[in-house]
Amino acid sequence: MVQNGYLWGHHAPGRQAPEAAYLVTHHLQLAHGLAVQALRATGQAGRIGPALNLHPCYPADDSPEAAAATRLYDGHENRLYLDSVLKGGYPQDVLADLGAGSRMVSGIRDGDLDVIASPVDLLAVQHYTPIYVTATGDTTHRWPTSEADWQQIHPEGMYDILTRLRLLPDAAPGAQARRPLVPHDDPRQRPLSVATTTQPGRTPRPGRPGQRGRACCSSARSAGVSISPACFANRAIS
Repeated sequence: MVQNGYLWGHHAPGRQAPEAAYLVTHHLQLAHGLAVQALRATGQAGRIGPALNLHPCYPADDSPEAAAATRLYDGHENRLYLDSVLKGGYPQDVLADLGAGSRMVSGIRDGDLDVIASPVDLLAVQHYTPIYVTATGDTTHRWPTSEADWQQIHPEGMYDILTRLRLLPDAAPGAQARRPLVPHDDPRQRPLSVATTTQPGRTPRPGRPGQRGRACCSSARSAGVSISPACFANRAIS
């Protein structure tokens, strides 16, 4: 919603307004925390947690400039959402990049971050593509793409994201993983789920890297990441 709706304008409301985008980010995070509290208040059993789009960010070359640009890009892409939910605060480098006078920074009210960091039981991971960042902060491709030309096929990125979560606080002990492939006819549509190869009657699509995604999840599990079995039984790993 934030990137496609308020930065690039591909989705509703079709705006290109960075100042509004990051205020929307804060409001989405706040809505998440309020929803967690409301669900807890019902007293019903069940695990509660957000589903975040997380994408590993890599430097496009070995220069210090690319490393610094990648760190900041990762802040906007991943840490802005992870840190607020699991650590109770937004990353300081991202806030500094936005500026103290930005609508997001000035729109954070007392108590908001406590609400956003309401304890969760799991974190569902949606991983679409790796991101390679140049020294100037632009992005470039390194791998073949799916039918949607922005989506690079690199299942090992799922391993990198999942093992990264192992280093975060124990607020989300179970991870569910999903990596859809996107149809070429309208890249702006919501991504289609890709069935796992364990489901009968399914034929692999062109561009699917076979068992590599499942193997990366299994490797992450072996490395100590707590991954829900739903990752393999019900969720899409390409």
